[in-house]
Amino acid sequence: KDLPLIWAFDPGLVQWSNGFYQILGYAEELRWFHYYEDSNLEINHYIEWVKSPERPWNKIRQDDLAGGQNYRHGFANMIIIPDPNEALAKSRTHNKNLVQMLRQGFAPYKPLIFTKAIGKLEAISEAKRIFKTLWMDDGTFCPEMITALDRMQAFRRKFNATLNEFQEDYVEDINAHCAMQFKYFANYIKNPEKMAKEEERKKDSRDSQLTPVVHKTGMTGY
Repeated sequence: KDLPLIWAFDPGLVQWSNGFYQILGYAEELRWFHYYEDSNLEINHYIEWVKSPERPWNKIRQDDLAGGQNYRHGFANMIIIPDPNEALAKSRTHNKNLVQMLRQGFAPYKPLIFTKAIGKLEAISEAKRIFKTLWMDDGTFCPEMITALDRMQAFRRKFNATLNEFQEDYVEDINAHCAMQFKYFANYIKNPEKMAKEEERKKDSRDSQLTPVVHKTGMTGY
């Protein structure tokens, strides 16, 4: 629970799929440990869901009742990975884009919001690569992960009956939303220098909170 939380999501009109991940080191081990999907709800619902005392990352002791003295801001150093094609598109309802609404919803905390896009085929290839070594909860800790696995297994490309072959485009259904949020997570993993910089930023932030200000000398600061 002390590892940084990563939230990837695909904001579909019919279904909104959310995957929650953790990374050990510089992508040595990838964990997909939580999943949540819903429909016809706005971004503020999902922000409050992530911040809820009921979420495992916001509990100090998992076996105790949620909230009160057992509540921690486990989302404080979160990394958010939305659909890069939707992240900067302005909402007609709120006159703000997703990034702006996420920053507003998690203020005063400042989560890293990753919006870099890559090509469709490259992203799918990367998702397949990391899926082979991905650790997924089997429903023991999060029953919704069973749904996530079913969605991933049912995700498929369109089939051209005339040519008797599969096409590059995928079938856009409820399974696709789950697969797309995983693709966005894979896209983030593909950028190790970004991950390294973020780890250094977090380390500097923790060090500044735990140690007094001193005058540093030399390359190592001692």
